[in-house]
Amino acid sequence: MLLVPLTGYLAWMTWAATVTGVARVDGAAGVLLGLYAGAHPAANAIDLIFASRRGLWRDSGPWNSFVWLLLNAAVLAASLFAVIVGAAQFSIRL
Repeated sequence: MLLVPLTGYLAWMTWAATVTGVARVDGAAGVLLGLYAGAHPAANAIDLIFASRRGLWRDSGPWNSFVWLLLNAAVLAASLFAVIVGAAQFSIRL
């Protein structure tokens, strides 16, 4: 679900120079969106580390577990790109 606004932000910043008309506001929005969206897969990864030590891994089968990990990795990568694109907006000369 978090992949949709991240993809929308990244697509908008790719094809349009600015979302709001002010580069610093666009940068702040991108960084905040990226940090918020990246927090959820990071929390899932931490839960996975501790759950595997206790033997509480998902019982839904290997295919569903693989898809779950793949989606978490996709959201984490997109959030990293959003943070990078947002931070780059702060270096644009006014």
